[in-house]
Amino acid sequence: MMLQLLANWRPIAAAAGIGLALAAGWLAVDRIRETGRREVLTEIDTANREAEDAARKARGPVRACYDDGGLWDVTAGECRPRRVPGLR
Repeated sequence: MMLQLLANWRPIAAAAGIGLALAAGWLAVDRIRETGRREVLTEIDTANREAEDAARKARGPVRACYDDGGLWDVTAGECRPRRVPGLR
């Protein structure tokens, strides 16, 4: 049996070569996907941080408006004085 395998070394070597080529290809694709995944996650993380900073920055004037007794006009994006019913 062993002699027959040694006598037919070419098909065995070809199968081993194909197996190594497939394994190398799989590893290359896996590394490319991992790199792409990290890049996308970094972009998402950056966008989330920028959105959080913008929301925090926009929240300041709104809080100041309410603290001063005004009403925040969302459509105009500015503080309006609070009107008391019955007073002009």
